[in-house]
Amino acid sequence: MFSKIGYTMIISSVLFISTISMMVSAVDVNDRPLFEERSAIEIFGNGDLGEENGVVSGSGTEDDPFLITGWWINASGEEGITITGTDSYVHIYSVAVTHALNITDEFNVSGSGIKILDCENIRIERAYVYYFDTGLEVISSKNIDVHDSSFIENHNGIRMEADVSSVTGCICSYNTVFGLFINNSRGLMIRDVLSDANSFTLGEGSGIQLYNCSDIVLEECYGTLNYGGHISVIGSLQENERGRDLIIRNCYSDSNVYGVQIVEMDHVRISNSRIRGNMYGIYLGQVSDAEVRGSHIYKNSYGMVLYDTDSSLISYCNFDRNDKAMTLDSSYENMVWSNLFFNSTEEAVKVLSTVAIAIERDHNIFTLNEFINNNGGDEQVKDGTGTVEWSEDAIGNTWSDWQGPDADGNGIVDVPKDIHGGARDDHPLVNATYGRSDAIDQTSVVNDHKGERSMEFWILVSMSVLNTLFLGLIIIYIKRTSDRP
Repeated sequence: MFSKIGYTMIISSVLFISTISMMVSAVDVNDRPLFEERSAIEIFGNGDLGEENGVVSGSGTEDDPFLITGWWINASGEEGITITGTDSYVHIYSVAVTHALNITDEFNVSGSGIKILDCENIRIERAYVYYFDTGLEVISSKNIDVHDSSFIENHNGIRMEADVSSVTGCICSYNTVFGLFINNSRGLMIRDVLSDANSFTLGEGSGIQLYNCSDIVLEECYGTLNYGGHISVIGSLQENERGRDLIIRNCYSDSNVYGVQIVEMDHVRISNSRIRGNMYGIYLGQVSDAEVRGSHIYKNSYGMVLYDTDSSLISYCNFDRNDKAMTLDSSYENMVWSNLFFNSTEEAVKVLSTVAIAIERDHNIFTLNEFINNNGGDEQVKDGTGTVEWSEDAIGNTWSDWQGPDADGNGIVDVPKDIHGGARDDHPLVNATYGRSDAIDQTSVVNDHKGERSMEFWILVSMSVLNTLFLGLIIIYIKRTSDRP
């Protein structure tokens, strides 16, 4: 794993030319200099969308939005750009917003760089926002799209309450609380978001936090060194309606407290993701109807925890070199099927039950899994709960320490496999692909995914560092120039 300093040094030089090209490509319609300095922008209603408030062109339609572009706002008040009560189409493009009074004291920040209240149809693109309590604050709004922007060194990068909205291609890193926080929203697309080292200073928060949201897609998001977690989704608390319909795919979580944490959600799908080096790789608490498929979960303290989780499927995942690969606590009616558990330093699977067994719930089922050299090859699984069936339809699991005898050659070991704690696999397998017509190379799934995404993520990471450095140079130059007599 790269150190934080090494990570920055390696990638910062890679994209210097491409970032300059990106900045130069932001051609202003009035041939004004890039990031011309001006005072804060305040817009209240559609009638304020005019030249005096930073609009340089447009009529407010979907095809010809009002365009606010090319400004550097060095805010000395609470907000840099405020838009309230509009439904015209507005495009905020290529702006830099910093807080003059907060640059030298990152713990004494206030206000919002960009604040959107009770609006619709706003697109924010190539915005660079630093040194505020909240970089971008969106309240009670709809159809808000945030794209290709950086929110760095604020308390909160983005705080959003908006339906049918998206955050794509953004960098939300080095904020002291949340990188991206979304509350009470429906219909969200979060894609290509880099959230590194958020909450690292103050010790709370997450890279990406969603609370009381539904109908969510998170894909191709990368996060490392977030104190609270990389992706944390809390469907509801305090007896609110549970959240539902969450998709997480092609994400990479590295060295966080939680890689992926999901609580109080129904209908969850996690696929083709890499979860590495976290305290908890994937944590599902009070979740129903989840599916985790085709993911590589490795070098975590706890690879996966299922707490009070039911009716879920875990399949085609690699659990590799975790301390404890999987823990089931008070969970029922789950299927764990066709996964690879290998080289865990302790038990690959530990089953707990703090809920009374008398409750009428179907058992969990483990079948067609491979257990290889976990816990030093001894006592690979612990289960004394009576809540797990270790075979289904006379097909059990493959155990590296239980490969024979198989006198009749039917692929099933003649002697059942006793499991530490009192359970038993009655039909342990000799051949790992026994009875599987759709058997796949699980390692190839992870390797293909890694190769497919590596360049995309390193470009995103590189742009994070380089945009910060280049914008800083621009701000210093403008400041020094403006101070000359």
